Amino acid sequence: MADNSEQTKAVSLESVRRYLQLHGWQETPTKTNTTSLFTLAVDGGERLEVPLATRRDFGGAERLIADALRTLGQLAGRDAPQIIDDINSIAFDRIRSILPDELVRSDSIDLNIASGFIANAKRLITTTATVELGPSAFFGRVTKDALAYADRCRFGHTFRGSFGFTIESPVVRNDEPSLSVVPEVAPFERRVVQRLVRGLSNIRLAEHSENPGVIAENYQTGFNANMCDALIELVEKTNDRLKIEVAWSPEWIPAPDVLAAPTFEMKPSTIELVRDAAISLRRVETARPYTINGTVIRLKSEHNPADLLDVSSPREIVVQWNSADYGQLNVKVTLPPSDYIIAVEAHKTGRVICVTGMLERINRSWILSSPGNVQLQP
Repeated sequence: MADNSEQTKAVSLESVRRYLQLHGWQETPTKTNTTSLFTLAVDGGERLEVPLATRRDFGGAERLIADALRTLGQLAGRDAPQIIDDINSIAFDRIRSILPDELVRSDSIDLNIASGFIANAKRLITTTATVELGPSAFFGRVTKDALAYADRCRFGHTFRGSFGFTIESPVVRNDEPSLSVVPEVAPFERRVVQRLVRGLSNIRLAEHSENPGVIAENYQTGFNANMCDALIELVEKTNDRLKIEVAWSPEWIPAPDVLAAPTFEMKPSTIELVRDAAISLRRVETARPYTINGTVIRLKSEHNPADLLDVSSPREIVVQWNSADYGQLNVKVTLPPSDYIIAVEAHKTGRVICVTGMLERINRSWILSSPGNVQLQP
């Protein structure tokens, strides 16, 4: 890569430095203060070295950036444009949608398909943000904060081969001492994309079990009716088939219950399940406040039992409750990790647990949403 090339000018010096830091390179200032030396331990005990200018107006800055890009590209197996794109996107979670081949002609698609796709993609992320701000089975309209979030997202480049679009969701810089620790509370923008991924994972589980209830019963952490409607409209614009991939920004470690590099495929049978789930969610009985008490008959967690103090994501329990109004019910409750520990103790000892929340019915399932005041009875 030549000095002062257009490719080196396509990245900022700070972005290259941050990319190196997030991928394990250790920075050591040099005596001149015009450069820093980045080192990385590799197999066999060897160490790679990449010098980088500390400011752009240093005479050799462009050459050092070019050398760094070349080294990073070789390590990652990426060409120059690809590694530059990776560096420029470190502050974004990327949602990549791949369109079916029959919509592509000479590496292009019809303008009406493109414009409709972009509008529906924005609707999906806006509804997802609204649900993340206040989980509900369905809502009347999106919130101003959700619209503001969508406006901060970027429309990334299209890509050839398999034609598609990239939506980039911004994440704030992680200034915690350790970049390898899952945060107790992830930034809002990251939580939005994690909700989208959880919802798509539930759709895949619903396909495997041929049960749309898997989607509807998990709206507290995944898709609600509005999100289902938005996904349906998005996929309908692509002949009912679409592939969605998500790439996480290295700034923040994703929660352990979402996949490291999730990929999902939508097809006509998928959309029918999502449509059924949306109908079920809109039939949810009006929630009423209740305090339920009973034995914990099921614990559901994707985590290692030894990791109960991991506060990155909620867990589900089922409480058998003898209700004066409805008789004996098995009620699903999604608890934060601190309360889940109480439920584990109740399950282990056979003691009765009390939880306050909003009781609602989805199809044949009873769910206590917005749980609080979790206690063990003597």
